[in-house]
Amino acid sequence: MSNMFNLKAILFSMRQRFNRNSKTDLTILSLHQVIQHQNQMLQQLQSENKELKYLANLDELTRLANRRKFYAYLYEEWEKCSEQSLSVIICDVDFFKAYNDTYGHLAGDVTLKQIAEAIQKAVQEILDPNSFLVARYGGEEFAVILPQLETEQALEIAEQIRSHVAALKIPHKQSKVSSCVTLSLGVATRKPEDKLSPLELLMNADKSLYKAKSKGRNRVVYSYLQHRSCETNAFCSCCESA
Repeated sequence: MSNMFNLKAILFSMRQRFNRNSKTDLTILSLHQVIQHQNQMLQQLQSENKELKYLANLDELTRLANRRKFYAYLYEEWEKCSEQSLSVIICDVDFFKAYNDTYGHLAGDVTLKQIAEAIQKAVQEILDPNSFLVARYGGEEFAVILPQLETEQALEIAEQIRSHVAALKIPHKQSKVSSCVTLSLGVATRKPEDKLSPLELLMNADKSLYKAKSKGRNRVVYSYLQHRSCETNAFCSCCESA
């Protein structure tokens, strides 16, 4: 009888230990599942934040960098290139308002996308994709930041951009310079010895763009100091003093 009692006591004790261990195992398993779920949620949140940050710097129409990203990149590269040259190109679609008035805004949007692709491709044919930035600067204006590039290289790229867009042969019967869509481009370069700020460099590029327009459009004009400028256009292959 005593032995039977002892056996029952042993079995009861074993059952109790099994139940406690099972509950512990289930608790550990549940905690593992919770941690795993939290890690998945964290990864998803990080991925979504990264995507939101990317979209916040992207122009919705052209999928190029937007103006916000342009300025952030310019100031970042300005610090990196303090001992090197840095060039900027500003491009403007010639008579784009007349184009929209003639063909409609939907056609205008399609054209802007084609031009954006042509600009990106033109620069990538010369430079590594990670060594520059193409942005939609506003409306029908595009801008390119070229870190560590001298004026001559920037001019070559600007002319490449102009010719790539012309090669699209997008009809523009209201243009006063061509039967197709064309670009005017202003280029400016900051050399290490120049005491310019980022905004002053942009002002120089903008002045160069204005000169390109005033001298007939469909051409490249560059300036690396405020009082000096040169130009190239579809009708001449050399630079000449302005």
